[in-house]
Amino acid sequence: MELRRTTVRLPPTIYRQAKIKAAQEDITLQELVILSLQRRLADDMSKPREEKVKLKTYSLGKIKTKVDREAIYRDVDFLPLN
Repeated sequence: MELRRTTVRLPPTIYRQAKIKAAQEDITLQELVILSLQRRLADDMSKPREEKVKLKTYSLGKIKTKVDREAIYRDVDFLPLN
């Protein structure tokens, strides 16, 4: 497998935890990073992609009068809640 070189800056605590984990699994830090990235990328690829849904809409034209709460409820008779 061909490898590319890069620099990754890690917080000291994560770097320490990664070194310990790599030592426990008897692998190099490089191998741990590669395995972790492969697992994460495989998880992302296995998730279903969200499909965009287009809803058909119709223009109802412009509002010809002022619309406010008072105008909307002016002619509405409210029934008592009891």
